[in-house]
Amino acid sequence: MSEDDSKARYVEGEVIVRFKPEAVMAVKGLMSQVVDGQKPLHSPLQPLNDLIHRFEIRRVEPLFPDVNLEELAKRFPERAKRAPKGVGDFSQDTFKISFDPSHAVSDVVAAFQASGLVFYAEPNHIMKAMTGASP
Repeated sequence: MSEDDSKARYVEGEVIVRFKPEAVMAVKGLMSQVVDGQKPLHSPLQPLNDLIHRFEIRRVEPLFPDVNLEELAKRFPERAKRAPKGVGDFSQDTFKISFDPSHAVSDVVAAFQASGLVFYAEPNHIMKAMTGASP
């Protein structure tokens, strides 16, 4: 593994955020707004609005738009029985947040985590598939 391969890689200007239930509706409201510099996003939830303006958030997209946990549970009932209870529906409350890339990803992650609105925030990591046969 080269030194370059060992560095953490992520998409500049993007973070993945799983919001707490009290913030999800406000976040979903952002998705219907005009974005990408045409009109600033706005939320009635003031801590979220502060983050939008501080980091120039441009787009909010669901991370798992086509996942339906109820349908998966019907298709795979044995797995559904083993799923953790009380963790909510990650497919409905996890979003990719795009912001002005002049802001450091680490600053955005820290601010979302400190906001009290989220379960977690993390960089949008770039994964690399392994190729070749394993020994």
